[in-house]
Amino acid sequence: MTDFAALTIASSNKKTGAIAVSTTSRDNCADDCPLKGDDGCYAESGYYTRLHWDQVTEGKRGVPPLEFIKQVSKLPANEMFRHDIAGDLWKDPENSKLIYFPYLEKLAKASSHLYAAWTYTHHTLDGITGARNKQSIFDVEQYKFIVNISTESLDVAASRQKEGLMVTVVQPEGGPTAFRHNDVQFVQCPATLPGSEITCQTCGGRKGKPLCATIRKVVVVFPAHGSRKKKAAAHCS
Repeated sequence: MTDFAALTIASSNKKTGAIAVSTTSRDNCADDCPLKGDDGCYAESGYYTRLHWDQVTEGKRGVPPLEFIKQVSKLPANEMFRHDIAGDLWKDPENSKLIYFPYLEKLAKASSHLYAAWTYTHHTLDGITGARNKQSIFDVEQYKFIVNISTESLDVAASRQKEGLMVTVVQPEGGPTAFRHNDVQFVQCPATLPGSEITCQTCGGRKGKPLCATIRKVVVVFPAHGSRKKKAAAHCS
């Protein structure tokens, strides 16, 4: 397995804005992610994102994890950093369902000087392995690194939020932009609202941080989008 990661200093993605973003090898994607591969993954649906991801996965772009983490540590303090536009948190070499905490902690420390740093994960939170993953996620919050839990179910999202985790959920297009479910507040990502010009870079206004980079009491909703949005929506509940 070629475990490379690539840092882009200023993204050209219209949703993120010109912030620092990264891509890690497909090999780190959660084994049980329902959207994995051709089953609704947004990163697979964009031509340039997929092409770049292919190159990173094949080891033709990017660098090994520790070198990548050093690159992140050198980003300017006023920078925002969204980890894993494509890919997921590094897997433990001995257990593919376990987040490799040594790398995660090093990355969180390396980005702790930044204005905002966040990512998303589909790695399991169930069972003994899931409990260890949750603890890893909670542990890096001390470094201001926010790991959002990616879900496709309103019930699961509400349950995870009640555990104190930061949660996002994919839902079919056309739903309400703000609502409550199982006593939990849900709000749609501001950048995905109709006619919105907001990006991750401008989410939160002049002095605020992007919603997904904050400790919060709401679940962020992402409408299924991209060329595989129908497949993604089929997994939603």
